Amino acid sequence: MRWMVLLAWGMIALLICMLAGIWLVPVAQAEESPFKLHGYGTLGAMYHNVPGAEYRRDISQAMAGAPAGRLGFRQDSMLAVQADYRASDALSASVQVVSRQDADNDFTPQFSMAHVRYRAGDYAVRAGRLIIETYMAGDAAEVGYANMLVRQPVIFYPRYMDGVDAEFSAPLGEGLLRIKGLAGHTVGKLVSDGGAYDTKGSHLSGVGVEYGTEAWGVRALFGRNELRNEVADMLPGGRLAASLSSLPNGAQLREVFTMRRRVDIRLLEFSYDLDGWQGHAGYAISHSRAWPDQYTVFANTGYRLGAFTPYAAYSLQRMARDFVGSGIPDGYSTQADALNLSLLQAQSWHFVNQSDAALGLRYDFMRGRAIKLQWDHIRYQDPESIIDRAWTADSPLGRGFKSMNLYSVVFDFVF
Repeated sequence: MRWMVLLAWGMIALLICMLAGIWLVPVAQAEESPFKLHGYGTLGAMYHNVPGAEYRRDISQAMAGAPAGRLGFRQDSMLAVQADYRASDALSASVQVVSRQDADNDFTPQFSMAHVRYRAGDYAVRAGRLIIETYMAGDAAEVGYANMLVRQPVIFYPRYMDGVDAEFSAPLGEGLLRIKGLAGHTVGKLVSDGGAYDTKGSHLSGVGVEYGTEAWGVRALFGRNELRNEVADMLPGGRLAASLSSLPNGAQLREVFTMRRRVDIRLLEFSYDLDGWQGHAGYAISHSRAWPDQYTVFANTGYRLGAFTPYAAYSLQRMARDFVGSGIPDGYSTQADALNLSLLQAQSWHFVNQSDAALGLRYDFMRGRAIKLQWDHIRYQDPESIIDRAWTADSPLGRGFKSMNLYSVVFDFVF
């Protein structure tokens, strides 16, 4: 609704005005205030070389990526403002509003945080709108300035939930042990060739165990997402649901196409920051009924040379391409052949088979400000966020790999 958009933008304007006022008061007075206002942003541009393809940062954005041969400014650019209030040493609250390209190809501001936090000794509980901590330091996963790369090597979905998380943290040896559990209902839309899917209302639960020192850290995460909603074509009376009802393999295909399913994820991460070297690596497995398991590996490393940090990164996502046929052989009729092709294409939307090797340079030219230059060489057979319209008329069975060279420059800042 238009009034909601105006309200959200009004809140951003109000928060920025409040921030300007805080900057004008003496430092000692600002330090005593229970209020804290800050935020982050990215101004980005990207360019790639594959005709007929469009690049999106991730699948929470609309099917309107950066085309070949032209600069794309919308995909990486974003702005967020956060207000914190500390009522006491134990009780605090945070609200964050972020504006970024969304599933509707707009920059409508949305609440990415709106929670209260209570801490007692080694225990802490948060309730409300939460950023899902999939990565280490998950609340900062989308803060460009807080990350070495232009964007996360692999994006995990969804990002937000309405619910509760509880954490236990305590010193152990030379480091700190953290155990966090969470439960709630997810928020956010995802968009693919099959259309938009709203994750709202899906139940999410998980637990993470992390141990770290000043130099390194390791973390294991176990999560489960019970998807509640269905895509429109699979609802009663939907085109796909009607087509499947008359096919020999209709029941098996229905299990493939339904989105009402449980998705389990297992993630192991390792990070280090020692003598100028910093890096992050991980391995994840995603499992769901009737879908092939998805295997993901990612790693990046960089070395600080004063204000400059050259870095390298690699990620790989793989799934078995296990297609289920309609049960009607090709050549039976023109209509059957067209149906078989559409079923294969629709199944390929669930697959992810791609790799990304990246080289980059980060320049921290002043406190809270950084410029990054990054080159990605992406090889894809079943891309996740890349839209390749050249493949819409071809069978995915004989699909090979394509390569894309993606060039990015971003200005990241925090305030």
